[in-house]
Amino acid sequence: MTILKFLTLRVHCWGGLGSQLFALAHAYELRKRFPNRKILLLLHTSGVSERFSELDFLGNSDFKIRQIKDFTKLSFNQSIQLRRVQRAQNHMSLIAKKMIYKAGFICSANTTEEFYGIKPWVISTRGHYFDRAIAPSFFDFLLEHIKVHTKTNKEKSFKLVIHYRMGDLLLLQSKSPLGADKLIPKINSVLLHQLESEIVVFSESLIEARQQLHSAGLQREFVVSDLPAIQLIAQSLAADFFIGTNSKISLWIVNLRRYLGLTEANHLEGFDRYLYPFKQL
Repeated sequence: MTILKFLTLRVHCWGGLGSQLFALAHAYELRKRFPNRKILLLLHTSGVSERFSELDFLGNSDFKIRQIKDFTKLSFNQSIQLRRVQRAQNHMSLIAKKMIYKAGFICSANTTEEFYGIKPWVISTRGHYFDRAIAPSFFDFLLEHIKVHTKTNKEKSFKLVIHYRMGDLLLLQSKSPLGADKLIPKINSVLLHQLESEIVVFSESLIEARQQLHSAGLQREFVVSDLPAIQLIAQSLAADFFIGTNSKISLWIVNLRRYLGLTEANHLEGFDRYLYPFKQL
């Protein structure tokens, strides 16, 4: 239908860079499926903590991105309760929304099956886009825009990079950071036969990460650093071994490394079905 090319397809996203990359991968596939549609990526600042666009590394990419400042200082649970009350108070709006979803004008598209069920007349997708296989061509697209750090001749020691996500997990009641005691055995195993080694821990919670690792018994010297997420990814891709924790950023790092052929030089628990080449998705 000719009229569809005049309708912008809006892709909504909530969260940090890990979530934004899933939304970007979703928009990338939508662009291939609907080449004549204009696609707008809408990044919401609302959530557990205020989040901002971290897709500046794309530069002059032809993806149109807009930030929606809808964060409130209410707690995450309070904001959920507020939205539930508002929905309950507006019963007619809820009925209309269900009808719009059923007609295919709005959808979630979180899974591969849901993605291929998207109607040609869709005008908005609202989801996490997490339960889908990522196309190899998107990994290529992403790697073209990431300035991957490469080892110099002076960097001869074995480099172990650990991404220890804490941050907003310290504020949540329903989730908590991975215990450092679960990391120590893997760290010791990886470095067992390395005469010269360097440990770099990336975390947005510098003091807490250092304390947790020391308390858990990490006796080797290590550096704790906080980098913008995209730089963290670039540095981690060049590591000799990477250990991730319960984070979408860790998952992106491991999958990019696996795509590059580094299939055995990673450790990430709890994400088996989401690992490239996505045999379970």
